[in-house]
Amino acid sequence: MALSREQIKRLAKVVYDGIRGRVWCPAFDDFIYFSSRGYKHITHKYDRGERIWRDDADILRRIRLLPSAPGIVADPTVTIIPKPPKNRDKMWRLDKQIGNKMITVMIVQKGNGRKQYLSVADDNLRTA
Repeated sequence: MALSREQIKRLAKVVYDGIRGRVWCPAFDDFIYFSSRGYKHITHKYDRGERIWRDDADILRRIRLLPSAPGIVADPTVTIIPKPPKNRDKMWRLDKQIGNKMITVMIVQKGNGRKQYLSVADDNLRTA
C-alpha cells in the first residue's frame, strides 16, 4: 500500500524529531545541529529559488537512511570531504562505509554560524 503525501510528511517528522538536537562530531571537534533546515531538506529541494516537493521514493529513501546520520556524525574515523562553497555556505561530506553501502552525510555552515546537518544519501542518491 502506497503512503499518501500527508503520511510521508508525518513519518519524516516523527523520524527527524527522534534525532533533532545536536551531536558531537570528533572529526570537526564541534557540535553538528540537526535543525529544521535538515528536516525541510528531506521532503523538499530547491530549484532556482523555488521549493519543490521531492519524489515520494526519494523522501522514503532519505527517511530510511536518516537514523544512521547521528552515528556517522559521531564517528571519529569518518572521512570529511570539503565541498566548494555554495552562496555563503560552507559544505562538507562525511562518508562512512556501512555494510556494502557508502553513506554520505552532508553538513552545511552559513558564514561563521553553527554547522548543521543537511542531508543523508547512499550510493544510489548523491544529488543532495
